[in-house]
Amino acid sequence: TDSFFERSHLTPQQILYLAADWVENPTKPILHVARDFKVDKNSVTKMHEMFRQLTKSWFYRETGKDQHQMLGGPHKIVEIDETMMYRAKYNKGRMLTRKQVWVFGMIERGTSKIIMFRVSRRNAQTLIPIIRKYIKPGTTIISDAWRAYGGIAQLQEGYNHGVVTHKTNFVAPNDKRIHTQSIEASWGALKRKLKARFGDPEQRLGGHLFNYMF
Repeated sequence: TDSFFERSHLTPQQILYLAADWVENPTKPILHVARDFKVDKNSVTKMHEMFRQLTKSWFYRETGKDQHQMLGGPHKIVEIDETMMYRAKYNKGRMLTRKQVWVFGMIERGTSKIIMFRVSRRNAQTLIPIIRKYIKPGTTIISDAWRAYGGIAQLQEGYNHGVVTHKTNFVAPNDKRIHTQSIEASWGALKRKLKARFGDPEQRLGGHLFNYMF
């Protein structure tokens, strides 16, 4: 059979070691991985890209089967937020322009369940369908006061919606449960991971997100 192991010049043992290291040390720079396992940088890059594609396939397979990968439910809290990961550079004629690259995330509080997607826009037309697809009816959703979230409480899924206004507070003064500290901590961890692997092209961001969710 034409398996991946047969197509690669690495041994099955090397591939398994690289896979284990990729899961256990997600922030390790590629050059350090190549040095530790005595393989060339290009091979590590190709292996990591394959691992990211496998996690992407896993995510869509699991979320497509049933609802067990969806977040929240009655009496559960899901924090949502969006963050600008970086500004991507583009050459436009003789001018160097920068495009903002945004990611939208949802995390079920008290668990390790998290879902993140790169999004082209941060408006309600983009974010609300993602919320409805991946957050179960009856969930309490906590967000900041971004205007795209304004209609969450009116959706037919029966969400409860708590809002913290970050211009004045990081935690709602009338209810200490209303905050987005879990998702914000995840943003910090994800950005540190991407920084450690500096040099990966922008188009691999989606793969890194699936790696982080895995």
